[in-house]
Amino acid sequence: TRYDLLLCRRKGRWVCVEAVRANHLMRAAFEARAFGAALDYREVKAEHRVGRSRFDFFLSGGARPLLVEVKAVTLEEDGVARFPDAPTERGRRHLLELAELREREFDTMVVLVALLSFARRFCPADATDPEFGETLRAVSAAGLPVWVLAAEPGSEGICLTGALPVDFDA
Repeated sequence: TRYDLLLCRRKGRWVCVEAVRANHLMRAAFEARAFGAALDYREVKAEHRVGRSRFDFFLSGGARPLLVEVKAVTLEEDGVARFPDAPTERGRRHLLELAELREREFDTMVVLVALLSFARRFCPADATDPEFGETLRAVSAAGLPVWVLAAEPGSEGICLTGALPVDFDA
């Protein structure tokens, strides 16, 4: 097609519907070392393969290499950002693999980027994919860091604005 849909308006605010923007935001943040000492790595590589999976980012130059999987969140209900918006076997598999790799040679984490500015917190979309929600809760309880970041999309661009609290019980 000649055009791409990047943004739509919901509740009078912009929502970015181009999921790859979450990865672009995270790459820029990693390269700018926006997370300071929390993620002190010198090299950032996108689309890193480990075993049968490809993870969004591989960060190296720290104590242990870090694998990061990024998920774009575009679903919101009553101020709660939710993921996924469709069942995702691949998403569940990535969570389990990150948890397993964390016990071996890597640090690992999952980052969910809410590509909308009006959510106040995050909770898994159990009505959409209860198995993903169960898996996310289990790997988080076992030590896999789960970060949820908010972004502010608009007609001039999109930027990360901060963290959203994770509420596994909502």
